[in-house]
Amino acid sequence: MNKVFALVENNLSGKLTLDLMAKEAHFSKYHFSRIFSAMVGMTPIAYLTKARLEKSLSYLSDANRTILEISHLCGFESASNFNFAFKKQFNKTPSEYRQTLNKDSNISLSFSNKQEEEPSPSRYNGNVHNNFLRRIWQMNVSIKELPEYEIAFVRHIGSYLDTYKAWNKLGSGQTSISCIRQINISLEFL
Repeated sequence: MNKVFALVENNLSGKLTLDLMAKEAHFSKYHFSRIFSAMVGMTPIAYLTKARLEKSLSYLSDANRTILEISHLCGFESASNFNFAFKKQFNKTPSEYRQTLNKDSNISLSFSNKQEEEPSPSRYNGNVHNNFLRRIWQMNVSIKELPEYEIAFVRHIGSYLDTYKAWNKLGSGQTSISCIRQINISLEFL
């Protein structure tokens, strides 16, 4: 996940998609989205938007930059998308925020949904009250090299819900079963 956080941080102005972030984490986009949401407490796209909006706050203090220019620097496709996201997050438009900056330099914005601020990604540890993450952190993982085995398999591509078809083929002998020799390295969760 640290690679994903670095990707987001280094590419706030670029076009980042869920597919690119998932590829960086070496997960399918569906699995990545579930894992990321469990760890961070928000979806990957919500995290990206929040990071872009936080970056925009520093740009808004520069009166020489236009709102359109700031929206592009922060990776928003248009100024209207930027305005909408900014107002949703901070209850102010970027222009209103800029005017407030000129009046009071010690302003703090409140989140529109009145939630507590999420912890930064670097602060994640086993104290988080999340059953899924607690189980993972408590697992002891060992890597073992196993002897050569002959294995049978039927390849399945598609939805996990359709894997029963591959199991039926494997169990019924409807297809020729491929056998290969390979060295297996297994991960054993203790």
